[in-house]
Amino acid sequence: MAPGGLSGPQVRRSIPRGLNGSLGGCPCLGPWSGAYGSHLQLQAHEDHTFDGRTGTRPPDFLHDGTTLSATDIDPKAALRKRGLAAAKSAAAALGDYAPSRVARAFIDRIDLPPHAVIAGYAPLKGEIDSGPLLHELHAMGHDIALPVAELGKPLRFHRWRPGDPLVPGQFGAREPNGGSASLKPQILIVPLVAFDAEGWRLGRGGGFYDRTIAELKAAGPVVTAGIAFSAQRVPQIPREAHDQRLDWIVTEEGAFAARA
Repeated sequence: MAPGGLSGPQVRRSIPRGLNGSLGGCPCLGPWSGAYGSHLQLQAHEDHTFDGRTGTRPPDFLHDGTTLSATDIDPKAALRKRGLAAAKSAAAALGDYAPSRVARAFIDRIDLPPHAVIAGYAPLKGEIDSGPLLHELHAMGHDIALPVAELGKPLRFHRWRPGDPLVPGQFGAREPNGGSASLKPQILIVPLVAFDAEGWRLGRGGGFYDRTIAELKAAGPVVTAGIAFSAQRVPQIPREAHDQRLDWIVTEEGAFAARA
């Protein structure tokens, strides 16, 4: 199925407009406007160190050839800054087109078992709008879950249906209320700040999704798919031992399986 107005199988034209506060309100998934989610809000506290011999560091380069200044000491922090800026520019340029294309590519390319449990997220500033995709997946008969966060722990997921209210979570995120059922995802949709072709992602430094993916994989099969703007792609994401690789990356340009 595909969003309305695109070639191929057609998605319902009643998919609502954006959920992100930058798109002016949250008609789909409850009061998400302007929310900063606990799952991505925390910033990493990295050590900023220079090369001991020269007092400087070699430059890093993004996919557009931009050289990072010597003040951008930590490569992940620098990529977060540039990734969020790229997402902001892409959202302004593409509007509703990109989220609709992501929904089309996700549904067309990723094998979804009947009545799957699919976990999404409430979009924050700098994240692509997940609303069209989550609404269409729900209309197809899948169970949708949204995350609930506790500091230092993997995310927990609770059922969400269109129209269900969301409440402020521990860190100010909008989350399902405590009365909704707890679900274990078979498919996990992950927001991205930056990504590379091998499926490595960069979040905002809280570590929530790395802990969550590790726990889910230890318990059984799970498919992980990151969604983002294509402008957030970089040649290589710096990796650490705890980082978790994604199975799929989906942007407005299409869906691709991560390559080794």
